[in-house]
Amino acid sequence: MSGIGRERAWVLGTCALLALAPMSVRAQGPEQRLLVLPYVPLSGSEGEREIGAQLSEQIQTSLKEQKNLRVLKGPDPQDQPEQQKKAFQEGRRLQKKAQHAYDRLHLEEASRLYGRALQSYHRALVALADLTPLTDCMLMIAVCRYQLGKEDEGGRALIQLFALAPQLVLSAQRFPPAFRQSAAEIRRQVKEKPRGELEVVSQEEGCTVRVDGGDPYPVPSVIRDLIPGEHILRVEKDGHSPWMERVGVMGAQRKRARVSPGPAKRVTVMISEILALVRFNRVRPELVDRIQSLSIDRSAELLLVGAVQQRGDRFVVGSLLFSAARGELCPLPTLELEAQGANLQQGAGRLVSALTLAQERCTEPIREGATPALVAEVRAPSASGPASPPAGEAPAESPPPGTATDESPGGLLSDVVLPGGDPGPIPATEPPPPGESGELKKSGPIWYTTWWFWTLVGVGVGALVAVGTFDRDVTSASLHVKWAGPEGEQP
Repeated sequence: MSGIGRERAWVLGTCALLALAPMSVRAQGPEQRLLVLPYVPLSGSEGEREIGAQLSEQIQTSLKEQKNLRVLKGPDPQDQPEQQKKAFQEGRRLQKKAQHAYDRLHLEEASRLYGRALQSYHRALVALADLTPLTDCMLMIAVCRYQLGKEDEGGRALIQLFALAPQLVLSAQRFPPAFRQSAAEIRRQVKEKPRGELEVVSQEEGCTVRVDGGDPYPVPSVIRDLIPGEHILRVEKDGHSPWMERVGVMGAQRKRARVSPGPAKRVTVMISEILALVRFNRVRPELVDRIQSLSIDRSAELLLVGAVQQRGDRFVVGSLLFSAARGELCPLPTLELEAQGANLQQGAGRLVSALTLAQERCTEPIREGATPALVAEVRAPSASGPASPPAGEAPAESPPPGTATDESPGGLLSDVVLPGGDPGPIPATEPPPPGESGELKKSGPIWYTTWWFWTLVGVGVGALVAVGTFDRDVTSASLHVKWAGPEGEQP
């Protein structure tokens, strides 16, 4: 290869490296650990809890694909003692209603209510003294299905029941002989299935595990002779809250289950305090202090906290990202989700994009001493000014100056149900400066800090180097411009 050819190849390679370097640096940033707390239902409705749980799960699933971000195992929305107690009480209430419907021979309604009670008990596993509430609901679901002539559905319910409690005894006083005979045949078939094994491992030392409320096994262990179906594990460790989860076992197969105990009890207390403060829908100083303490205790550089409030047929979501490195809270975009969760995935994607940007830099962090609302009022954009009232209705009167309303910037929403009483009226104030308002604005990096800007700079520098190199006469120390002419001719 000639000198000019080698020099040309070197310059082209340099240009490529300059163009790709900013992208490589951006992709290989330091890994940060993120803890996602459960979204708090401000009004306590079941719809708010469901939307919050779905959104949190969608966010964590999306963030797992980020190379420079590791999502820590956070608390389950039902992992707090208060939520466990509420779920257990809801299960008992639904079970009583189901029994009342069964006594009146409203079998479809009874079956549906028993199913809802079973779901509530599944959310309160840690609060259950034993598995009796679960097995009672499963058994009554099977009874209702059989009495409705849906024996296939009743049989499937019994299969799930006997996988969890194979020694369950059916009372002759409660159940007719025909049902007990069918149940005995299904029990026999279930017991004759090939058994499975469960290998339980954990990164935590000193854990024990119980399967379906049985005797404790040390972790790691291989638990054999398990009937195929769903089983319930309870993981315990001194100084930690118990952790319970459901696992499925296949016949003649070994399944590996990686478990861990619940958070340390002091962490559970801190999380409970944070969630209780979030219900006030205010970023108070004590909330910031507890978030900082939890971030240090869990060694999390980032912490996501948020709340959901139902307004009509929609749900409004507010979120905050805490950065331990910068010691600041960054408001993320406010979401407005449909009741059926049709745009939930899109909303989660928007939050993940904003979180990724705020991870590096927050353009408008919450100022020290400011107390904006976490869930702010969402105003639909309008090109024609304020919306006109429907035909036949008088326009709404404007409140007198100085009156606090739901649309006051940064104000506590009047329809928020607060535990432990109302914190009192919020005095009217002047609109806060930017950064303190409840309205959350889109954040993004400054143009000269983006990877594409420095990519263009690299390409430009490489091009200038190339021009200077190719126009240099290799036999002379002077620099001049040469114009291409016919071969062998000089202009």
